[in-house]
Amino acid sequence: MIKTDLISAVSEETGYSAVCVSKVLESVLNAIRHEVKNGNDVVLRNFGTFKLKHKAERHARDISRGKLMIIPAKDAPAFKPSKQFCDVD
Repeated sequence: MIKTDLISAVSEETGYSAVCVSKVLESVLNAIRHEVKNGNDVVLRNFGTFKLKHKAERHARDISRGKLMIIPAKDAPAFKPSKQFCDVD
């Protein structure tokens, strides 16, 4: 399922137009993106948590050259699903 399929499904289920659902979905995604970017967790009960995780500096090997390289530390967005989300029965 891609975003347009999701918009269509929500539009059919709620009776709202696809344009309205698209605007709401974009607003929700932008709000989540903004909060996580600012270091805040976004918790959606019975769905999951969006947060910013710190990844430490690490060493890796460039296979083609055989040289050791350093991958710098960075912050990356992460999603942790809730238990209810994982129970798909």
